[in-house]
Amino acid sequence: MKSTSPRAAASIAVAGVAILIACSLLPPTRMLSNSEQGDIKHYYGYAKLTLDDQLAIVAATGLALALPFALVAPRGVGHVGWLLVGRPLHIESLGGSILLAAHRLGVYEPTIYISVGASWDLAGPAARAVAIVGSLAEGAALIAVWVILHAP
Repeated sequence: MKSTSPRAAASIAVAGVAILIACSLLPPTRMLSNSEQGDIKHYYGYAKLTLDDQLAIVAATGLALALPFALVAPRGVGHVGWLLVGRPLHIESLGGSILLAAHRLGVYEPTIYISVGASWDLAGPAARAVAIVGSLAEGAALIAVWVILHAP
């Protein structure tokens, strides 16, 4: 494993956090555009923004934070994304809890190991399948919230 300078590691960490924060702000941005507090904002001198304007501001801010890191170290940013996608199923996650409950019922035999980050993780095909299904369910839940908030 190559050694990484502290500055490079900190840069990648800041980029990852900035990307996650920008993405997590999209649903609240949508809620604000539907809220009745728009009149209050207008009262205090803020112009009312359309949803497209709000999303453009959030996307531009996220891009402004992430783009320098992607330009300086594109492989590093890609590596962080790959680590997030390929990370194991933690035992304290919802999916891990379900598998451990199945173990208590005698229908599943877990393989538990301590990963590089010193977290306790589950291994095996069942853990991988539960991790994938859990990620898809989280994505579907975000899309459902977005659709529900978008409804007139």
